[in-house]
Amino acid sequence: MPRSKSLRTDYKPYDHLSRKQKWMRKKRMNKQRPAEVGGINILNASSSDTDNDTADLQEIDEQESDSTQQDKSHHKGESHLAKYKVKMVTGFVLDYMHLCCLGVMKRLLSRWKGIRRQHQGKLSSQGMALLNQKLLQIKAWVPVAFNRKLRPLSELAYWKAAEFRLFMLYVGMVTLKNEKILPKRYFKHFLKYVIALRFLISPCTQNEDVTHCCELLKQFVKDSITLYGKGFVSYNVHSLIHLPDDYLNYGSLEKINCFPFESYLGILKNCLQSGYRPLQQIGRLVFHQNENIVATTHSLHSGKAKGTAYKCTLPEITLHVTEGLSVTYYKMATLLNSCVINTKSKADCIIKYGTTSVAKVCTIACQSGSVCFIVQNFLHVRPLFKYPVSSVSVGVYRLGPLDKNLCVVNLNSNVVKCVMLPYKAEFVAIELIHSS
Repeated sequence: MPRSKSLRTDYKPYDHLSRKQKWMRKKRMNKQRPAEVGGINILNASSSDTDNDTADLQEIDEQESDSTQQDKSHHKGESHLAKYKVKMVTGFVLDYMHLCCLGVMKRLLSRWKGIRRQHQGKLSSQGMALLNQKLLQIKAWVPVAFNRKLRPLSELAYWKAAEFRLFMLYVGMVTLKNEKILPKRYFKHFLKYVIALRFLISPCTQNEDVTHCCELLKQFVKDSITLYGKGFVSYNVHSLIHLPDDYLNYGSLEKINCFPFESYLGILKNCLQSGYRPLQQIGRLVFHQNENIVATTHSLHSGKAKGTAYKCTLPEITLHVTEGLSVTYYKMATLLNSCVINTKSKADCIIKYGTTSVAKVCTIACQSGSVCFIVQNFLHVRPLFKYPVSSVSVGVYRLGPLDKNLCVVNLNSNVVKCVMLPYKAEFVAIELIHSS
């Protein structure tokens, strides 16, 4: 008996199918498995229905939902973890590296690039060329805190999570603020996503800001259907509305992500010299590395022999002001949060101190174990945008010209390193909020 056409094509990889066979497979899969997220049929749902349903999902009590298994389309059986009273929802944390960087941010950039025959939200050819040009210009302004610089969108398929994070939290809000690149309504939609994430990654976010983040992310998911189509709202996009719950339960998203683990995997991979007994090689090398660790950033006021929070490069300049009193000037300092301040690098000499003061570090002075910065302040510090909130509230400042006068900044003045990026004829300073 001859096999049906569906059986002849089901086993083939999707890329090996013809255009007609791909269409037939999609049609058959849609009939068998409608696209549902938590019981919501996204393909057939309107924007208002999706907004109401996502709001109802958050109001369902977790313990009641897990014990009674109310959502029959979601529960496929009883988990063995329920016997140990494991919370099946809040007990599993959402990792923003995979969810936001490699998930939603990559999805947005793919739509703007217009791949896979999805043209809703695609940038014009002029906008793509202008965006690629800006990404190449910004390379020189990326600090050493980022181990990867941005590549053009033609290499988007090879971008790493660190590159998506750099674009998502820092570069995107500056480069996309141009209607020749991204239309205004698309840019405002993107700002809701960026502002919510900067609030949730920052360790000093207040509870009222977390509530505002929840509203912004819900609005982002709702507007995504209008701007990019119903197919854009995947499970990753839907999961964004649950990120504020993880912040309330576990703290900043910077503490519960996979970036440190992925970085350490690269270190372990470089430790291997051959394929013979890899576990023994890694264990031996890690043991020797732990023996040779020297702490250099424990205290700002500890002696030089015990390790200080600044690291100097030659030449050192020591000025004897009076007898028994000397001041040493350094070119580079490492703060307690491992941020490097380098006065000879235009990308690593910008700090924010006090409330909204932004300055360029000219030199680093040390006297009797006390470290201070000699800086030039930027004039006319103001917000870059005011919708949906002022950019100053998320650590983004538009800068005026430099003041010619010098002033002294102590390290106890709430010093934060900033990323400075060119914007039109001026500059924009963005507070560094990630640490890994």
